[in-house]
Amino acid sequence: MKITVGSTSTVKLAAMLDACSRLGIAVSIGLLKTYSGQNEQPLNFSETYRGALARAEQAQESNPDSLAIGIENGIFNLAPEVFLDIAVIVAITPDGRQIVASSEGIRFPTIDVKAAAEKGFSVTTVGQTITQRLGGDPADPHSTLTNGKRGRKDILTDAMVSVLKQVKTKE
Repeated sequence: MKITVGSTSTVKLAAMLDACSRLGIAVSIGLLKTYSGQNEQPLNFSETYRGALARAEQAQESNPDSLAIGIENGIFNLAPEVFLDIAVIVAITPDGRQIVASSEGIRFPTIDVKAAAEKGFSVTTVGQTITQRLGGDPADPHSTLTNGKRGRKDILTDAMVSVLKQVKTKE
C-alpha cells in the first residue's frame, strides 16, 4: 500500500509505521510538508477536522494514487476547566472516499490551556506551554502528562489502526 502523510512529523510517521506493522500491511510511506490553514493550536472539532482535511487534500494532490492522510490535534473544551487534546485523522482513498477517525483524548491542564490562549492560539500550542512548565517534548506533551505511560505516538497509532481497518474493509 502506498500512503502519503500530509506532515513531516517524526511522531506521525512512527505512528503510521506502527499501525501498518500491527495490521501486517506492507507499506511505502511518503511525507509531505503541508499547511492546515488553521491556528497553530486548533480548537474544537470543526477547526481540527478542517486542518486534518486540508493536510489530506494536499497529500492527495501530491500523490493521487496513494492513500492520503491528514492528522491534526486539537483542544476540545468539554466543560468549564475540562480540556482534552484529541487528534482527528482524515484519510482520502485514491477513489476519493473519505474516512474520518479520532483518537482518545488526554486531559490537558487548564493552566496550560489558559497560558496558550493568552499568548494566542494562532502562534502557540498548549503542548508548548506544558513543556515550558513541566519539561518534556512539545510535540509529545502526552508522555509528560501520563508519566511516560501513554505517548502521542501510541495514541495516534491506535487511531490510525482504526482508519486503516476501514480502508482494508472496502478494498
